[in-house]
Amino acid sequence: MGRLLSDVLASGFKEEIEALAKARSEEERLRKRKRAGGDGDGGGTGGEGGGGGRGRGRNVITLEDRMKEINRILQVNYESDEDDDDLEELYQDLYQHLVHFPVLDFTNKESINVFTLGMALQIGPLAKLEILELGMQVGSEEEMESLADAIDMGHLPSLKFLNVSEIQFDDCDQVGVKALSRALSTGFNFLSLEQLHLVENDICDEGIRVLSLVLAGGSVASLKHLNLRYNHIGPEGAKHLALALESGRVPRLLELELSRNCIGDEGAEALSRAFASGKVRGLDTLGLWMNDIEAKGATALARALESGNLPALTDLGILDFDDDGTKAIVRCFSSGHVRSLEKVHFEHIEKQTAIDLAKSVLEPGQLPNLQELRLTYMDLETVEAFILAYENNGSLIAELQVDWDSAPQVQRLEDRFNQVRDRNIRLTQTFTAP
Repeated sequence: MGRLLSDVLASGFKEEIEALAKARSEEERLRKRKRAGGDGDGGGTGGEGGGGGRGRGRNVITLEDRMKEINRILQVNYESDEDDDDLEELYQDLYQHLVHFPVLDFTNKESINVFTLGMALQIGPLAKLEILELGMQVGSEEEMESLADAIDMGHLPSLKFLNVSEIQFDDCDQVGVKALSRALSTGFNFLSLEQLHLVENDICDEGIRVLSLVLAGGSVASLKHLNLRYNHIGPEGAKHLALALESGRVPRLLELELSRNCIGDEGAEALSRAFASGKVRGLDTLGLWMNDIEAKGATALARALESGNLPALTDLGILDFDDDGTKAIVRCFSSGHVRSLEKVHFEHIEKQTAIDLAKSVLEPGQLPNLQELRLTYMDLETVEAFILAYENNGSLIAELQVDWDSAPQVQRLEDRFNQVRDRNIRLTQTFTAP
């Protein structure tokens, strides 16, 4: 996989890398010229207060003041014909404020100029910055390139958390993820990164292919949380991701969130082989909700769980398989290899499958660490059968979401429900008019 990564980068990004190297040389020349009068943290002889003196009379700039100035600068759209020296001075001023913050969160701010932010980040390293939140802020290819160039230069050496979700350009944003992937894989290893959130970016199969090459290349080996929800990732994209996981180059991965994609049975089978490979044994949380997975894919996932190579798994997310797929998962719970599970959530579970879950898994104690069992959108007959089988187990907790569709049925269940109401079963009630 390492050779494949280098080949792809050499052929696919050759022009970009050459252009970046030329631009970097010019930027380094400008930085040396600008810094001739002072260091990157103090901004001249006056240091933090700007006065050069000590003790009384020094004007201390607070972090609150700095953040106000950051927000002011980033909410201005600068014209393309602005004087280059003026823009360079602006980027320098912004950089002098940014270097003081370990967290920069712009997710709840008004729309900001991410291009200006990226150019300021290219001025020099931000050794303190660990969290950069830019959800719903990146709105153009130029903005993403500007941010990616700063990463590529190694100017965010301590960054642990990066959120560039909900990019607002292109129907299928392969450009954005390619720029980010290039930055993560060339020039500097990004070994500090622990969380990467690329939610609702429509990166599709081609985008996940490029990102998977980065994962397989080992440049983000510290990655623990990867959130790729809602990205139109199909079976082919899932296969690329599976190969990256099987490479063993993301050994610390704890959470993989793939909900609201369309990987199907074929994608689920590929990922299940990766899970069974033993290369992501630390995986704690897996999200596969709303992925068009049916019996074949669910059965493959069940085999991966039975392999014993996911010993740390505590949360399987929401499982919305068909009944045959749900049965396969329930059966695997009796294998003794998924005893670490703490949360299980099934949608639309059938009556007999619910009974099997209660009698064959819960009562015998096959899931001893289970803290939350949620069964949603159940009819009353299924709930009644489940409570009957479950009431003998007093150690676990179940939350059942019930569709109350008639008053007589509610009354019929009331006595049985009252026996367990204060013990280990909670009912969330919804109502459908008859």
